[in-house]
Amino acid sequence: MRTRAVLFDLGSTLVSYYRADEFPNILRRCLRACLAELKPATGTEPDEELFNLALSLNHEAADHAVRPLAERLGTLFPEHRHDMRVVERLSTAFLKPIFATACLDPDAIPVLEALRAQGHCLAIVSNTPWGSAARDWRDELTTLGGMSSARTRPACAPCWLRPQRLVKPRSVASPSFTT
Repeated sequence: MRTRAVLFDLGSTLVSYYRADEFPNILRRCLRACLAELKPATGTEPDEELFNLALSLNHEAADHAVRPLAERLGTLFPEHRHDMRVVERLSTAFLKPIFATACLDPDAIPVLEALRAQGHCLAIVSNTPWGSAARDWRDELTTLGGMSSARTRPACAPCWLRPQRLVKPRSVASPSFTT
């Protein structure tokens, strides 16, 4: 049987981001970036109350369903919860410190190119930190270079985090996944 598609996980496979023990510092940077987006002329150091609230949001639903970043940002910055333009700007700001930690595996692009040259359909299936939007991760793939032409399926709502077995089968069964 011919292989129709090859699926790759993005984080810790093709690209390394932060380690779990680095998360508290990354979260502080994410909050600083959001505060700078909201109040560029004022201090951007998150107070302990905001940081602790953010830490309390660092979990998924009991059924492993993704909780979207926009909802979490609405909890952190309730005065902007209903202004989707501001929420989108906050989402972008929140992700910048995460994207800044990216370390592309030196074998990633050559392997993807070799598989493409053999005629394989490629897909990148990934969890997204804090339920961040797939569009931001597609942009990240473009920034990383060479990966944007893979058929990307960054996980986003409605989807599930590991250990759910539904993530990859849902990706392949998705109407937007074509070979």
